[in-house]
Amino acid sequence: MRFPQTIEHRGHKAKIYGRRPGYDYYRVAFRAGGKRVLRSYPDYQSAKAEAEKAVRDLWQGSQAGALSRVETTEAVEVRRLLSEFNRETGRSVSIIESVSAFTMAARKLGKIPLADCVDRYLATFGRIILISLHEAVEGFIAKEKLDTIAPVGKRPELSPKHHYNKSIQLRRFAGSFPNTDLVSLKKEHVEEFIHGLDSFSAKSRNHHRAALSQFFQWCAEDMDYLPKEHDLAKGLGKRESADDSAITKYTPSEFAALLRTSEGSMRVLIAIGGLAGIRTAELLRLDWSDVWRVAGHIDVTAINAKGRKRRKVEVCEALAKWLQPFRHAKTGKVWAGSELAFHREFVALCNGLKIERKPNGLRHGFASYYFAVHSDEKKTARQCGNSPDMIFQHYNDAATKDEGFAWFGVAPEPAESVAKSSTALPA
Repeated sequence: MRFPQTIEHRGHKAKIYGRRPGYDYYRVAFRAGGKRVLRSYPDYQSAKAEAEKAVRDLWQGSQAGALSRVETTEAVEVRRLLSEFNRETGRSVSIIESVSAFTMAARKLGKIPLADCVDRYLATFGRIILISLHEAVEGFIAKEKLDTIAPVGKRPELSPKHHYNKSIQLRRFAGSFPNTDLVSLKKEHVEEFIHGLDSFSAKSRNHHRAALSQFFQWCAEDMDYLPKEHDLAKGLGKRESADDSAITKYTPSEFAALLRTSEGSMRVLIAIGGLAGIRTAELLRLDWSDVWRVAGHIDVTAINAKGRKRRKVEVCEALAKWLQPFRHAKTGKVWAGSELAFHREFVALCNGLKIERKPNGLRHGFASYYFAVHSDEKKTARQCGNSPDMIFQHYNDAATKDEGFAWFGVAPEPAESVAKSSTALPA
């Protein structure tokens, strides 16, 4: 018998090589899977049977002949593992799908083990609850609304006005990204939103930043809507310096017109706001007992104060005169209506006098004129319930001393000129 012998089946060939000195085996050679396969057999019949099988497999499109014995064993083990996976999960995955997915992930990860990345994912994104941005915002707003409800005799944790403003800011953000899942947001989206607020004041943009920061924190730490390692807050940027030009105040003549034209509780609040510098929100919480409890002072209790820290505000001579006709009022709210009713009535008063309404104009007026008279930011800060640095930054050189004397010289009618002396001014 002459070698090599060729075994052929429909265009596919395999060769059998005979034994030779020093090599007592028959060899079968053929090409499969793009490579030359060479295998050894102890006798001719085994070699011939393998060659015939190889060419038939090749004709049928099978590349199994290209596998080594080790590779064949591994393929069987892979099939077992995939069958086990199917039984445990109900998911059917082919060998090609599994290898393709692994190699794609391995290329992207480089030297990082895939299992480590899976563990990291499960510890972060794997526990995330999928929810739309709109739903998450509405959930946060509803949660915060509960904080606006106070037990009897106590102040709510969150002011209804603050909650209302925050709701507008968050809904504005959600409206900028409709039909968007929260987890799909990136810090670039947040940056885009903040940059889109260029028509707003720096103070307003800072308020949006604060609202979004609280929202992101709630989503990550309380609700598992975001991973704790999210970077959305980085898109908020740095807090901006407030624009000093936003601080506006009434003139002494405008203040006098407001006082002399108003009546009842409105007159009291205007007098206290302008001559004691108490914030509007604090004014609306005042009880008549707070006005009279401490002689020569208005008691801004912890429950009424913005920072929930009590302070006693001195009553100057002009304010004492404006309050005198109301000595009979001992208890009950100074302003019995709502905050909205107060603002509506105050706006109507300004419009009737053709005076431009200035946001926080009474408090800004008090701080500006008080600081002008006393040149003492610490003393002004104690009255206002602010820091000396903030007072100096915003109210230094905001008014002249003569304007200060005129402001604190506004007295009830019959109009009297109040002398420019310290007795007529806050101590």
